[in-house]
Amino acid sequence: MTGRGILRPFHVPEKDPNGNYFFELFDNMRISHMLFDTLKNALRYPLGPVWTAVFHEAMLLAEQGASLSAGRYELAGGPERGGVTADVNIYDTKPEGRYESHRVMADIQIVLDGEEECRVLSVEPELPGAPALTPEAPYDANRDIVFYREMPEAAARLRLRPGLFALLLPQDAHAPALAVSTPGRVKKLVVKVPAAALFRHV
Repeated sequence: MTGRGILRPFHVPEKDPNGNYFFELFDNMRISHMLFDTLKNALRYPLGPVWTAVFHEAMLLAEQGASLSAGRYELAGGPERGGVTADVNIYDTKPEGRYESHRVMADIQIVLDGEEECRVLSVEPELPGAPALTPEAPYDANRDIVFYREMPEAAARLRLRPGLFALLLPQDAHAPALAVSTPGRVKKLVVKVPAAALFRHV
């Protein structure tokens, strides 16, 4: 039920015959597994009950767009009931940034207002041509995050704007909140989902 293709930087991919967009992204031999699609197609992906429950509620939040208040929201009952939390943040995009990745959680990123560039590349060292990213500091288990010193230009570049989402997995180093042309104000919803709950279905 999944399609494959090459993601053109700054463009939403065209539909495959099945209307799906699960991609292996090839950009200068840097390979990344991720999802980049329209919100209306999100529930077509067979990623299991956690994905379905969480994304259904995330879409309800996203429908509020720019009017959704900044803060933390509980989805699918919140962590105490097997659900997750989502954060809505407001910030200004910037010309430069830094890559980060996670080990436990996958990111669902949905821009509610404005637009930003998010660069993505793989941190899996066994992949041919994988970049050599050097951690700035040891992995922070409490925050489930590691930041990297390098900022390679060769990467898949996603243009996130309302109506789209990106699912970033633990092997996807990503540099979010980058300016598309000039810095601008963005409101974004970020949902953290246990990656193990999705990998069983990919």
